Amino acid sequence: MFKYTQVYKQVNPLRQERCRLLSCLRVYLNSKVHPVRLGWIKLLSRYEWTWFASLSFRDLPKTYTAVNRAKKWIRAIENKHGRYVPYYLCLEFTKRLNMPHIHLLMGNLDGVYRKKWWRVWYTRYGGAHIRVYNRERGGIAYLCKYVVKDLHGKGHFEIRDLHTAIQLPLNLGRQKSTIDKEK
Repeated sequence: MFKYTQVYKQVNPLRQERCRLLSCLRVYLNSKVHPVRLGWIKLLSRYEWTWFASLSFRDLPKTYTAVNRAKKWIRAIENKHGRYVPYYLCLEFTKRLNMPHIHLLMGNLDGVYRKKWWRVWYTRYGGAHIRVYNRERGGIAYLCKYVVKDLHGKGHFEIRDLHTAIQLPLNLGRQKSTIDKEK
């Protein structure tokens, strides 16, 4: 049974798209989700992400320094592999020590060795967790809370090079329009 569902999901991308949209709808209906956050969830769900990264620091950098370190790390990946890396970056502060840490959704990194870039971050700045992005774990919904926090001045988010990201198909069974019927 398990193999059948895996094959079915691979064969039927329209079903996956419907499930993704239904999960966004469930998030909205089951809780009081801020409408701005829901819009960002819908936007970011339209793209194919490769990595989910959480980056922390050994020292206590200022906000702009923490963000610039993450951008410098991303530029190093881009320069080494000769491709744009679209990303969604969120800066958060720990509750107890008020230490900054960064969460990233990164795309266009198929075939890039994660452990190498984990080592680069670790030797320069601090700890890192870099995972292959799994849509079912809810990373997008988690990261979109920082959009609302940014509205209230408690967080920071940034998005870049989304035009280079692979966009997932949105066609859920296109209805023929009246123009198509006339032809």
